[in-house]
Amino acid sequence: MIKWQHKYELGIEEIDEQHRWLFDFVNGLEQQLKYGDKGARIDEVLESLNQYAKRHFNYEEGCMLRWKCPVAAQNKKAHDNFIFAYENFMERYKREGHSDELAWKIHDMVEKWITNHICLIDMKMKNCAK
Repeated sequence: MIKWQHKYELGIEEIDEQHRWLFDFVNGLEQQLKYGDKGARIDEVLESLNQYAKRHFNYEEGCMLRWKCPVAAQNKKAHDNFIFAYENFMERYKREGHSDELAWKIHDMVEKWITNHICLIDMKMKNCAK
């Protein structure tokens, strides 16, 4: 479980709210993997992240462009890399079917990515917001 902490707050309410959703998502996936019905429900949960991440990334990238944030290109590249990696995991997941091992790999990748991305790239957006 990852815990939302003050260090992840950008002070940009809409983006902070979206980031909190991502934390809740990762924690919900973890709960589902530990205690829930496997298989079909995991598919739904994983697909919801794909759709949400794309909407969130578009919103965040739009903000960075409007605010002329110097890390906008770096942020876009990081988002593109995440989507690429996530879609590769999902293709494998759909091809091979549910396995706890692969679902946990997806969970771990997402968990590590969001905490690192927020701290290393998104935090630089704080100074750009108007």
